[in-house]
Amino acid sequence: MKRGQRLGIVVVGVVVLIAFFVLGQWRGAPNPSLAGWLNYTNSVYHYTVLYPSDEKADYIAENETIPASQSGDIMIYKLGGPTEFGVTAYEPLNSTHTQASIKTRADLVGLPLRQFAETIREDQVNAGALATTTFAGHEAYSFTLTGSFNDTDGGYALDPENATFNFVFVENNAGVKLMIRYPLNDAIAQQIENSFTFSQ
Repeated sequence: MKRGQRLGIVVVGVVVLIAFFVLGQWRGAPNPSLAGWLNYTNSVYHYTVLYPSDEKADYIAENETIPASQSGDIMIYKLGGPTEFGVTAYEPLNSTHTQASIKTRADLVGLPLRQFAETIREDQVNAGALATTTFAGHEAYSFTLTGSFNDTDGGYALDPENATFNFVFVENNAGVKLMIRYPLNDAIAQQIENSFTFSQ
C-alpha cells in the first residue's frame, strides 16, 4: 500500500471517529455525570425523570394514600433540604365540587395551555414575563419567579428563598397539564430537568 493511500485511510478514520463523537453528543449520549442516579417514573402522568441517589422523589402531602409513582404532585429533594425539582399535574375534575378553590382550579384546567400558564403567572407577585419554550420535546410556556407561589389553595414559599425559580407549563401526550418548577442556576436541578422525558 502506498504512503498516500495509508494517509487517506488515517484521515478517513479520524473523520469517522469525530463524526461518531459529535453524533453521540447530539443524540443525547449517556451523561457520565448521571451515573448512579435513580429513575422515577409516573405511571399515571407518563413521564420519567432521573435524580441523584442521595435525594428522594416523593409526594409532600401527608394525606397521600397512593404510591408515589401515581401521585399528581411529586417533589425531588434531599432530606432536610429544599425542593430540587417539582412536578404538579392539573387534571379536569369529573365530579361537582362546591369549594371555591377547587372550582377555580377546574375552570383553569380547561383553558388552552398558553392561557392557563398566563393566568397562573398573573396571580404571582414577582413573576417574569411569559416565554414560549420547548420542554421534553413539547411546546411549553415558562416564567421565572422569586419569593412565593400563589395558587387557588393559597400557595407556598419558594425555598431557598433567595433563589429564582423557573416554572414551566407543558402538556403530556394525553393532554394533561403539568407544572414543573426548579431553581435556576442550580446544576443538579438543570440535570434533572434535562433528563425529563414523556413515556407515552
